[in-house]
Amino acid sequence: MNARMRECGDSGRLASGWAHVVGMIGRYEGMGEPFAHRAGDDTVVEVPLRFEAGDATGRVTFGPDGKVAGLWLRPATR
Repeated sequence: MNARMRECGDSGRLASGWAHVVGMIGRYEGMGEPFAHRAGDDTVVEVPLRFEAGDATGRVTFGPDGKVAGLWLRPATR
């Protein structure tokens, strides 16, 4: 992770965020095929995720240095 992500992405915060997701859409059940694309100098990887009560999209952004520069979990778009 880059410096910014290390500052705000500690394990407690990530665990809390994951618990929130599980509370909203249930237990994780699996993933689909990741899709990578460029966004300026960054590489964005989107991963379809399946949960008990719905789908979501995981998104990881890698900066030009190859370090994680962003991490999101969003409702799936159809």
